[in-house]
Amino acid sequence: MKFTSFEISKKLAEIGFEAETDFFYDERGDFYHTRELEKSKAVIDCMAFDLETLISALPKEIALYDDYAFLYIRHNCVEYSRNYCKDSNINTDALWFSREEGESLADLTGKMLILLREKGLIKFDK
Repeated sequence: MKFTSFEISKKLAEIGFEAETDFFYDERGDFYHTRELEKSKAVIDCMAFDLETLISALPKEIALYDDYAFLYIRHNCVEYSRNYCKDSNINTDALWFSREEGESLADLTGKMLILLREKGLIKFDK
């Protein structure tokens, strides 16, 4: 199972993304499972997220493929939440996200969430 990289995980934490996970990175970027926490004496810096968790946080208007993702953004949206947009308008634009060489789908999806949050198109429930 692929997880977000240390860099993407840190950015997701900075924008307030939260989800249940048993995996984390320490301050050096070493990857751990929570059952190793006490034994390793590691200090959690940020959580690591799997692809399924990230996809469930994306708006439904996104199509995710092996090498790229396609996103419709609805204009004049009344409210975006984690998984849907409530509005009556059908005006759309599209954003394309290309996967870089060697980049995991988890990292691509994480970058999409970061960009959507930075643009104010989604919010994360606290």
